[in-house]
Amino acid sequence: MRAKNSRIEDFIRLAYKYWKKNLSRGSDPCPDEETLACFVDGLLNREERDKIIEHLIRCDRCTEEVSLAIKIRC
Repeated sequence: MRAKNSRIEDFIRLAYKYWKKNLSRGSDPCPDEETLACFVDGLLNREERDKIIEHLIRCDRCTEEVSLAIKIRC
C-alpha cells in the first residue's frame, strides 16, 4: 500500500510542477516586505489576502520569504 501512495504522491508533485510551470506569470510586481509581513500576521483584509495568495502560487521567491517568516514566528 505504501508504494501505491508513493506513486500517487509522485504523480501529484509532477502534475503540480507542470501546472505551475505553465501558469501565466502576469505582470504583477512582487509585494513589498511589509505587505508580506502583514499577510503572515493576518492583518490584511480578505481582498488583499486573496491577492497575496494568488501571487504566492506564481512566485517561488515570495513563497520562500513567507515560509521563512512563518518559521521564524513559530
